Amino acid sequence: MTSIEMENTLSIGLESLLNRNSNSSTPKEQKTAIDLLRKNGLSTQKDEDWKYTNLRWLNNHSFHDARRVSVDKIEQWIDRHVLNNPNFADLPRLVFANGLFCSELSTALKCDKLNILPDSDFFGVLARPDREKMATLNYAMQNKSQIIHVPAGTQAGQLLIVNLGLNESNEYFSFHPRFIFTLEENSQLSIIELNIGEGNYFQNPLYEFCIDSHVKLSYMRVLDESKTAFHYSTLYAALADHTKIDTFLLTLGGAITRQEIYVKFLGEWGNLQLQAIQKLAQQQHGDLTFHIKHMVPHCQSLQNVKNILTDHARGVYQGKIFVDRIAQKTDGQQQSQALLLSDNAEIDTKPELEIYADDVKCTHGATVGALDKEQLFFLMARGIPHEQAREILVNAFLNETLEMIQDPVNSNMMKHYLSMDDEEGAIS
Repeated sequence: MTSIEMENTLSIGLESLLNRNSNSSTPKEQKTAIDLLRKNGLSTQKDEDWKYTNLRWLNNHSFHDARRVSVDKIEQWIDRHVLNNPNFADLPRLVFANGLFCSELSTALKCDKLNILPDSDFFGVLARPDREKMATLNYAMQNKSQIIHVPAGTQAGQLLIVNLGLNESNEYFSFHPRFIFTLEENSQLSIIELNIGEGNYFQNPLYEFCIDSHVKLSYMRVLDESKTAFHYSTLYAALADHTKIDTFLLTLGGAITRQEIYVKFLGEWGNLQLQAIQKLAQQQHGDLTFHIKHMVPHCQSLQNVKNILTDHARGVYQGKIFVDRIAQKTDGQQQSQALLLSDNAEIDTKPELEIYADDVKCTHGATVGALDKEQLFFLMARGIPHEQAREILVNAFLNETLEMIQDPVNSNMMKHYLSMDDEEGAIS
């Protein structure tokens, strides 16, 4: 079969998804998305942004509706895999299992600093389902949104979002949650999101962040999905003036993952820190695709991505900075570093700058390398076993990024998921 024929047969897998969602009560936005997908299909590697990641795997599966998980099973799973971490035990939380809201275990509903509206019919205002195909698929598959609102002047503290995928059968199912965050002026929120699970599933979440002026937002996302799961997410953010956004993405699990982020500066003096680590092994494939648009003057953005790849793992980083002609005094930085621990590991890096202003400071850089053999020999010569010496050097590679996490809870959480031992300096 030729590559063109393989791409054309992608519609077979897509049909198994779309056929579940066409009926007379389908909302207008959902019908439009279904029509777009039936007409144009999903993205292929002919699309520039999808050059390094393909969706042919989707055609190998016929996807079923996600099954509701009992509250008892969710509670047992959370107790065993989430609440055993002291960083999470007392945090207000929202719990989702297979894309369905679990109100019984969502303690954040009682938090008076947050307004939470689960299972809303509102589709949001930032997503572009006419352009980003995975957003189109989300619109086509899901007509409920989870809305989290922080009122003006509210210091809302921390919020834990637990997003579980649990499947005991061999068949694949899919779920497509949507989260809409609105933070009014002078508010603050710190989000920790855990995407974890067991079994075969495909998750395709969509996020919107509407950020008002003088807002501080910290957003930490962990992908520790099942090794047989597929995760594709699309995030949109619109930033008003004097906003400070710190984002950290950690990718550990999933067979194939892709995280698309689209941020637009709409007010001056905004600051975005976008940090990411992918630690992949075996046949894992992880794709980070970021698009940052500077539409006004005096804003700063930093993209700092680190990949640690071993076995036959493949990492992808595509980062683009767009600077409008009126966005003078823009400071946009991109940095990608990859550590290859195997001769068969692969990294694809594509930083881009599109600049129409003349008074800016925008740079990008990319490095790829292996562990320094002299440093490894130095540690082993002092009696440190090879594997531990290797782990110490990997930790040193990560520490620069982890040190940029100011909140101790968030920092400890990331170290926990990286299995970093402070005493021995090891990653398991």
